[in-house]
Amino acid sequence: MPSWSEITALTENAIADARRLNYPEAESYSWGLQGQIYEILKQWDNAKHSTTKALEIAQIINAPEISYLWQWQLGRIEGARGEPEIAIAHYQQGVTLLNALSQDIANIERNIQHSFRDTVEPVYRELVALLLNVAPGETISQENLIQARDTIESLQIAELHNFFQEACLKGKSVSIDSVDPHAAAIYPIILRDRLELIVSLPHQPLSHYSVAIPQEELEATIQELRQTVVIRSRRTFYAPATKLYNWLIAPVVDQLVKQQIKTIVFVPDGALRNVPLAALYDGEQYLIEQYNLVFNPGLQLLSPRSLETTQLKTLAVGLTQERGDFSALEYVNRELAEIQEQVKSSVLLDEEFTMEALQREIQFSDYPIIHIATHGQFSSSLEDTFLLAWDNQINLSQLNQILQTRMGVQKEAIELLILSACETAVGDNSAALGLAGMAIQAGARSTLATLWSINDQATAELMSILYQKLAASTGKAEAIRQAQLSLLQKPEYKHPFYWAAYTMIGNWL
Repeated sequence: MPSWSEITALTENAIADARRLNYPEAESYSWGLQGQIYEILKQWDNAKHSTTKALEIAQIINAPEISYLWQWQLGRIEGARGEPEIAIAHYQQGVTLLNALSQDIANIERNIQHSFRDTVEPVYRELVALLLNVAPGETISQENLIQARDTIESLQIAELHNFFQEACLKGKSVSIDSVDPHAAAIYPIILRDRLELIVSLPHQPLSHYSVAIPQEELEATIQELRQTVVIRSRRTFYAPATKLYNWLIAPVVDQLVKQQIKTIVFVPDGALRNVPLAALYDGEQYLIEQYNLVFNPGLQLLSPRSLETTQLKTLAVGLTQERGDFSALEYVNRELAEIQEQVKSSVLLDEEFTMEALQREIQFSDYPIIHIATHGQFSSSLEDTFLLAWDNQINLSQLNQILQTRMGVQKEAIELLILSACETAVGDNSAALGLAGMAIQAGARSTLATLWSINDQATAELMSILYQKLAASTGKAEAIRQAQLSLLQKPEYKHPFYWAAYTMIGNWL
């Protein structure tokens, strides 16, 4: 096995060869590799020199997909040298380059041949860690909190672009004060050795809390909750539900009470997207008993608008019969019947629910609400993300095309998309984010989805109450909360399996 000095000599040869061949990209990568070797050896001056040479060449040839790697490497080196401000500056330049690159996904596909998780996500996370790192007793500046919040939101958008393999979303920052004076946004950020919470309250500066919980323990607790909350015969979910409440809510609860907060908007990170927020438990009450709960990929993506209750026309589609390997959904018939009783509806059931029929209905009619009750799964893999129609599976690309279908003049956006029998892949951190991105990309202001499938008459009862509340001018998040509470208050549906799977995504008004 060659020694480090021999490996360094090989990089010198590679640099010379790249110069001789007039191949600047190869020269930049060779200098960068040499800098990485010196970084491993903790020879910080040499590491900085080589990486700076790599960056200079990448900038001369206007190769941002290479430049960001060396900005990131310089950030790590300066951090190790005890220069956090210089490190932050390099990381910020790297993130700026990545944000621009994420709008040009073809360029990313052509030039960045590494996984998103290995060479893109860490740049954002390490910048956030630096911004939120202070000595004991010191407070983090508002400037750093704002930058950390914006960075984690940018990561979510970049992740969505990576998921869809196209630049499908354009962020626009919205102040929570201007959206809802009784809503708070909580940004939980998972770092290797801790959980960071950034809290945005109406008419208040950002606040910050740090919870000393290692990433592995946090993710194991989330997994435990997801596995136990679906076992209706047991109450083992209480322990992980209480832990997660103590980590996510307890640090900020006094502020929420003081500010008379009614709605909590979570901008969750990583595995936290799989948490059934409604089931979090403080020892006496579930979180849904205290607050409206919303999952949002970021307020940059929010399209604030209330549902016009005078026009609750709904397209309700679903399957009740067994199709191939998919079991019958015997309660869907009742679910759609309950919707018809509450609001004006068009229904496509079983053999009427084909992909072509769904597209035709959406294409020629304005439905503020589209309700889909069928088997489906959302995951971080486009190939494993689908809805089941009578004649075929509808993949994510096809679903987007259907939901975006418009004829003639531009019609109103879908106000509420309900996916009542779908589920997100267990343990898949990007599944819920992909679901949210799909809804936003398709122009749906709000989406109500389920983390797991609930083939039970409880779903029909919940949907009946949901539409009653919507028709009575109740806000969307409050309406689903009231429907969930109606089940919780019934002895036969007290277990969170029946009501905690429902997740409101996007605009909650």
